[in-house]
Amino acid sequence: MHRENILAAEEILTAVWLPPQTQTNRSIYLQVAEREAFDWPLAAVAVVLDIDAADLCRQASIVLGAAAPAPWRVRQAEALLTGVKISGKTAEAAGEAALAGAISLTQNAYKLPLLATLVRRAVLVGAATLPQDQF
Repeated sequence: MHRENILAAEEILTAVWLPPQTQTNRSIYLQVAEREAFDWPLAAVAVVLDIDAADLCRQASIVLGAAAPAPWRVRQAEALLTGVKISGKTAEAAGEAALAGAISLTQNAYKLPLLATLVRRAVLVGAATLPQDQF
């Protein structure tokens, strides 16, 4: 679903409400940029996983950044993670599913493998199977 908020003249945004995370939610944001500071990302991904006590993923949300004109939610990849224990294999499958049907432009085909890798890494870090400093 696509939504746009266009403020009228003299209107100002004063608040953004986000639901609180539960203790079972884990979130991670990763990006690749040419320089670390003050640069737009070449590719980015945000992942939120709800992991239960048995290490099963109850729910997953995955959003790609710098992949389309607006952030792009990849529900097919989310569905692959829901109800399973996160492993290297499931994270790899989610990375591939996130780009299923993706069509690159002439000059940005390099983004596809970057995004697939970021999804895999973010899922593994979010599921605490890969420490953030080890990717």
